[in-house]
Amino acid sequence: MKKIKNYDEIIVEPNTLVILDIDNTIIKFNSMGKTWWKDRIEYYQRHNDIKTANKLVYDDWKAILDIETPELLDGNSFHDLVKRIELSNSKLMLLTARDISMNDITLNHLKECDIQINPEDVHYSYPKGKKVKELYEKHKCNKIIFVDDHLDNVEDVELEMKDYDINCYLIDHENL
Repeated sequence: MKKIKNYDEIIVEPNTLVILDIDNTIIKFNSMGKTWWKDRIEYYQRHNDIKTANKLVYDDWKAILDIETPELLDGNSFHDLVKRIELSNSKLMLLTARDISMNDITLNHLKECDIQINPEDVHYSYPKGKKVKELYEKHKCNKIIFVDDHLDNVEDVELEMKDYDINCYLIDHENL
């Protein structure tokens, strides 16, 4: 795993499957910073068990996603990465931990951020390792790149894909 601050640090070789997370990797919501989820869990755990606290935070998160317009993170760098993927005859896919029931709002968020992607290339899974393996086996590229802002997702993918040629990146955007 390599820690990066922006997409310019990602090297795309020919025929690579590039899989990016969505939330806080390519888009962000202004009312939710880096520690929003953790802070909300701690707040709700003062008066609830962890299961209830997680449900309350998830409900808050969904409510924000329903009303707030997202912003593209590192727009120029992201669009440059997309061009490098296209020029290298590689494939871009998105993989989010959002539930599949959020497909319509997810596609709308991508559209609002001017992210042009085939809806069939947007995938939903948590944990992410098995889905990355499934996507790789389906597309048979020479190499895989996986980018996420959560260490647990990167570690899960690394564990599942330990026998494959994969570069995993933990991204920590400077402007989040």
